[in-house]
Amino acid sequence: MAEQILAKFDSTRFLWKEFPSEGTVSRILGGGELVRDVNNRHMKGEQNLFVGAHVNVSATVSGSQLTNAARATWLWLRYHVPVIATSIVPDDEGTSRLVYKPANEAEVNEWASRTFIVSQHPQADAEPLRLKLGEEKISSEDGLQTWAHLVLTPGSDRDPITKFGFLVRTHHAPFDGVGLKILLNRYLIQLAKHLGSTDVPQSPLQWGSEVANLLPAVYSILLPSVPRAIPSDSSEEPSSTHPYYGTMGAMLQSIGEAMKPSPGREVLFFSASESAQLLASLKPSAKVDVGKAYTLTHLAHAALAMTVIADNPTTADASSLVLSNLHLRNCREFLVEPYSSRDGYSGYALGVSHLSVPVSLFITADGKPAPLDKQTLVKAMKAVRDSYEQQKALPDPINYMGQASLIFTQNIIAGAKANMLPPNNCYAFSSDSISEKQLDSSFADSSGKAILELSDAFISVNHIEPAPFFRVSSWKGIIELGADYNKNLISAAEVKVHMENWKRLMLLATRMEGGDY
Repeated sequence: MAEQILAKFDSTRFLWKEFPSEGTVSRILGGGELVRDVNNRHMKGEQNLFVGAHVNVSATVSGSQLTNAARATWLWLRYHVPVIATSIVPDDEGTSRLVYKPANEAEVNEWASRTFIVSQHPQADAEPLRLKLGEEKISSEDGLQTWAHLVLTPGSDRDPITKFGFLVRTHHAPFDGVGLKILLNRYLIQLAKHLGSTDVPQSPLQWGSEVANLLPAVYSILLPSVPRAIPSDSSEEPSSTHPYYGTMGAMLQSIGEAMKPSPGREVLFFSASESAQLLASLKPSAKVDVGKAYTLTHLAHAALAMTVIADNPTTADASSLVLSNLHLRNCREFLVEPYSSRDGYSGYALGVSHLSVPVSLFITADGKPAPLDKQTLVKAMKAVRDSYEQQKALPDPINYMGQASLIFTQNIIAGAKANMLPPNNCYAFSSDSISEKQLDSSFADSSGKAILELSDAFISVNHIEPAPFFRVSSWKGIIELGADYNKNLISAAEVKVHMENWKRLMLLATRMEGGDY
């Protein structure tokens, strides 16, 4: 592997290129994009991605008005974010391509007829639809990989709309979860304008020119401070002391035929008072060093590790082991403007590394299982906080992934073809952060009057592994725990037990005192 790591690499391979003979533009997938493509193809839809929302409507809007406006907004979104109409041409040699074909108005309308879908549910709930659609393959037989679903209540064609659900289902390669939230927010902003703009002529979209709106891969828009690979035409030679290659080496060293997954999802909310108390407990008093504060991510990660230990009591002979999981880091802060702004980059911008929690934290000095109490939680939180800080100290947060993914995915492909892919290391965890960072709570029409209110939103992925993919997020001050899981391998009842234990262990943090920071 050392020869693969210490190799010159040219990130210009990820630039968009025109192919006039085909009438397309395309670029090679890189980093997490490539990994998600391989996950999808070789692990039966692993990590196919969803964003859902439930929206209250205060304006007088009929079902047909909402449907027409929502479809028009979907067309608007394609113009401004053309990647929703891309397809992937796969390849196992590391050159899978994201392809976009510029279209005329007739072709765009035909695309919308296949990708904008209206459904009904008694409560306009997008959750059941998410689970149903999780069974379907991405990409479709005709190459589609992103769809919008508007969920209305029965009879909405007669009565004014008071609420609706909205769901985007997509391949994970073009987007990460933060990117989908950005996409959702842009969509709802424009939808509100469409709903209130009957007297305002819409600017015509110049189809064909939308190619200019294709987002670049992150590797071509990084801040100058992010280390770069040594290009092939350079006389400099790669070494492990180079910040780019040193980071990649550290990350890669830490890193039976599966049934098609049957998607399941469970959620658990903290009450408003529990959420407020818990968030307040993470910050020490003024008398304590504020640099020792914890984050909700630190707490959730530590409590999740304890949840695993509760289900798998450890013994002294396991003291040298660790609980390991992939760490997903939003790296938009390392992009140049305007891509680093709140809504600047809706593509894939996650850095991935390994985080670990020592099993020894959960073993007493005499070799017995430690009690899963506040004291143990604090020890785990400190270890998790240190682990996150070590990741932040690495010189290269994301650029190395363009090259590292070529090495990583070859191992996935070889394992899949040999039917030897192991289950995930322990558990998967994602901190989806404070949703207000990407989502507005209300959306105004063209006159500035708020007519849409976002009730809630969720991110969800298909997950093939035995252990669930756990999530934590917050919206309007309410903490939400989530778990995506494979119903073929674990029951809803089992997942609910894990979720309840996770919440109970997190609430131990409300008892923290000055010395616990």
